[in-house]
Amino acid sequence: MDLPGILSYRVERLKFKATNLDLGLALIATFLMPVACWLLLDWSGALLPLILYYGVFCVAIVLWRKKSLDYVRPVSWSFKLFIGLLALQIFIQTIAYLTIIPVNDPWEGVLLTLLIWVPINAAMEQLLWVYIFDAFETRWTERRKRFIGGVIGMLMAVIFVGLIHVLFWSRFLPSFESITPWSQIFLIAQFLITPGYLLLYRRTGSMWPVFAIHIIADAVLVLGAMYSIWPALWTL
Repeated sequence: MDLPGILSYRVERLKFKATNLDLGLALIATFLMPVACWLLLDWSGALLPLILYYGVFCVAIVLWRKKSLDYVRPVSWSFKLFIGLLALQIFIQTIAYLTIIPVNDPWEGVLLTLLIWVPINAAMEQLLWVYIFDAFETRWTERRKRFIGGVIGMLMAVIFVGLIHVLFWSRFLPSFESITPWSQIFLIAQFLITPGYLLLYRRTGSMWPVFAIHIIADAVLVLGAMYSIWPALWTL
């Protein structure tokens, strides 16, 4: 299968067809929303930025534009790709577990973070990542334009993931020791798994397989550092 076919795998199953409005919203999400979360974080703590991120961009805008959050039964689990991404995620999180700096918050907060924030974040974040990709990849139907749009959409999704982590998540989530070469491998692998999420969504037609891969990262982060997000919600 050639590259345009890979990017557009099962695109005929998608009901969503992007317009110029979606391109604009995707660009706002990619470049302006992380800055807004960064500014709100200093003013209010993490709760308001998370409402903006999860509630407005990940759910409200995606549901408005796509009419679905795509948490439906997968048409296929695409097991080769799923197992490959699962193995990559386990490898990444092994490095994360070995290099994470413990914070040792009270166990009650850690447990609540594990049971509430971890599944919410794992379910919400990739909705926006996929929307950014879809906004560009489904905007055009002509083969060459669709391929270029897919490449741009994938690049925008990776840029967004980088910006939201640098400007927002890194401000209050646990940090990692810089250990060569593991830190460099960890960073490179993060940029590999994000396009993998997008491809897995397209091949399965569902967000559930993506959720299953993503939740591992959030759970390791919380348990490896014994971290509670609750103090960061109100103040920093």
